[in-house]
Amino acid sequence: MIWEENSDLYGRIGELVDSDPKEPDPRRDRCQGELKNLRLIGLRIIWNLQQDGGEWSGGKILDPDNGEIYQCHIMLKRGSKELKVRGFIAISLIGRTQYWLREEWSHEVKTC
Repeated sequence: MIWEENSDLYGRIGELVDSDPKEPDPRRDRCQGELKNLRLIGLRIIWNLQQDGGEWSGGKILDPDNGEIYQCHIMLKRGSKELKVRGFIAISLIGRTQYWLREEWSHEVKTC
């Protein structure tokens, strides 16, 4: 789930796809500090992104698999349900891009 609050964009995990039937609501034991052992469902993984033209940037994203926090920018292509999510360290060239399919959001993200 992704939403806008006070001009910043946030996101949390709403549900898991292909979750382990033995552990349908797992906890994140690889995260550190206040994030350690929190349930994955409902976990805030995107925060403080600010709109910058056709994308949102300047915030952070948590990789719940390894517990690392990265800088982030995201962009929704015009007329698409595909959200381009890029997490990186220091510069955008060193990072990883994922494409998330938009199903339902509580706030419409402006497209470029």
